[in-house]
Amino acid sequence: MKINQKVLDALTEQAKASPRLRKNLDLRDSSEDSSQRMLNAIEPGSEIPIHRHQKTAETVVCLRGRVVEEYYDENGNLTESIEISPAGPTMALNVPAGQWHTLRSLESGTVIMESKDGIFLPLSPNDALQKDKDVDHEEKKARGRIYLCLAHMSGKEQRYIREAFETNWVVPLGPNVDAFEKDLEKFCGQDKRVVVLSAGTAAVHLALIACGVGPGDEVIVQSFTFCASSHPVTYLGATPVFVDSESDTWNMDPDLLEEAIKDRIAKTGKAPKAIVPVALYGMPYRIDRILAIADKYGIPVIEDAAEGFGSRYNGQMLGTFGKYGVWSFNGNKIISTSGGGALITPDGDAWREIMMYATQYREGYPYYQHEKIGYNYRMSNICAGIGRGQMTIVKDHIVHHQHRQKMYEELFADVPGITVHSQPATGGFDSNFWLCTIILDPSVRVKGQENAYKTVVQGAVGGAAGVIHMADAPTTDCQPNDNVEAMRVFLDAAGIEARPLWKPMHKQPVYKNAPAYVNGVSENLFKVGMCLPSGPYVTDEEARYVVETIKSAIVG
Repeated sequence: MKINQKVLDALTEQAKASPRLRKNLDLRDSSEDSSQRMLNAIEPGSEIPIHRHQKTAETVVCLRGRVVEEYYDENGNLTESIEISPAGPTMALNVPAGQWHTLRSLESGTVIMESKDGIFLPLSPNDALQKDKDVDHEEKKARGRIYLCLAHMSGKEQRYIREAFETNWVVPLGPNVDAFEKDLEKFCGQDKRVVVLSAGTAAVHLALIACGVGPGDEVIVQSFTFCASSHPVTYLGATPVFVDSESDTWNMDPDLLEEAIKDRIAKTGKAPKAIVPVALYGMPYRIDRILAIADKYGIPVIEDAAEGFGSRYNGQMLGTFGKYGVWSFNGNKIISTSGGGALITPDGDAWREIMMYATQYREGYPYYQHEKIGYNYRMSNICAGIGRGQMTIVKDHIVHHQHRQKMYEELFADVPGITVHSQPATGGFDSNFWLCTIILDPSVRVKGQENAYKTVVQGAVGGAAGVIHMADAPTTDCQPNDNVEAMRVFLDAAGIEARPLWKPMHKQPVYKNAPAYVNGVSENLFKVGMCLPSGPYVTDEEARYVVETIKSAIVG
C-alpha cells in the first residue's frame, strides 16, 4: 500500500501530539475483508504493552526509523529480540498467532504499519493466565484491566533521564530540577516561585513550617480528603481541626469554616495557625470566600491542590491564591514524576527559605552547621527529568480527563439511581476532573449486594496494596453502603478498577479525638460515592464498557 509522503508526515505529527502512547489511524482496505491496517508514529523509548493476538497472525512493517520487536514466553521471559527498519536486513516481520510480544521505538518519528485481525490482549502473560469465576474470562482477557489513572509517558522523559545519567546528575539537584521548576512557574503564572520536592506530603509539611505551625497550635483542614492533607500537622505537634464540605463542590464549606474559627478562638483564646482547603478529585474550592474569611481573622491559607494540578477558579490556577500552594506528582496524578510534589511560594525570599528547609537547613560554612531542623525533601534530578517530559503533554492530559467527565455525564444521564458529580454551573469552576466520580442512590440494588462485607478483604486500595495490616473484621463503623461495595466487587470481577471516595478524616480512628465541625455531607458522600477510571489510557470504548457494566450490575 503506497502512502503519500506528505500524508505520512502529517499522520506522524498527529500521532506524536496524541495524549495516548500512540495514535492509531485506521486505514481500512475493503479488498482484504475484515483485516485492519494501522499507521502508528511513536516517540523513542515508547512501548506498545506486552500483548498477543490470539486467533490470527500479525504483520509489522517499519516505514521509517527503527523499532525492536521482542518475543516473550508464557512466563513473561524474553526469548528473542529483532530490530526492524527500512535500512536494515528486516523491514517487515510476521508475528505468529498467540505469540506474546511488544514493540519499542528506537528513533524519533518512527512509523510502523500493522496488519492484523484478531483479539487484542494488552496484558502481561501472568495477568492473562489468571482465572476469574465471576465474569466471562475471554472478554476480560480481550479488554485487559481498566485502571483508574495510570501514569502516561510522553516519550520525551527518557531523553532527560538519559542526560542525567550521562552527566552523572543523579542527586537531588541539577539541570532537570532547575528546568522543571521553571516549567512549573511558567505553567502557574502569577509571578510565583516553585520548589520541587520528594512528595506532595513534604510540600504540605514545609508550608506549615513556613506558616509558623508548632506544638500546641491548631490547623483547620478539610475533612473530606486524603490523609496527606492532615498528617503533616501532627508531625509538628499541632492538632488538625476538621471542617466538613459543601454539597456541590464537595470541598470545604466556607460557612462552617468561619463557625469553626470563631469557636476555636472562644475555646483556646487564639486563632488557628493555617487553613488547608483541598481540591477534591480536581474540583476547585470556593477560594474567594475562603480567603475573605481567612483575611478577616489573619490566618494564612495553604491550598492543597495535590489533585487539582491545572484546575482553575475564575481563570486562575489553583495553588496560586493562598500564601502557599501544594501540587502532587504521584504515580496516578495528572502528571507524574513517579513520586514527587511541589510547593508554590509567594516570592523569592519565601522560596529560598523553603529551599533551606528542604535541604537540611545547612548554613554557609566550609563544614556542616545546622541552626534549624531541616529535611531531606528535594526531588531527584532523575525524577525531575520525568517531570520535564510530562510537562510537554500536561494540556493533553487535562483535555482527556475533561472529555472523560463529559462522556460519563452523557452516558449516565438516563440511568436511574446513578448521578455523576459535576462542577457547579454557576461559572468560574474549571476542574481537571482528575478522577470522575458517581453517586449510587441507596435504593439501587446491585448484584451480589447480599454478600457485601461478608469476608475480610485481602488487600488494600491504591499504592498501599501489600503494605498493610490485615483487617480484624470486614466492617467498620463508617463505610460505603452495601450496594456501593457490591458494585466495586462486580466491577473488579469485570476487570475494572473502581474505588470508594476518601473516608473523611474526622471518621478515621487515628483522629478520633480531633475537633471536628461537621454537617453530614462528607459522611453521606463516602457512603454513596465511587471513583471511576478516568486516566489517559482509558479509551472511549472502555468508558462505554464501564458504564454498560455498571448498568448490567443493577437489579431491576
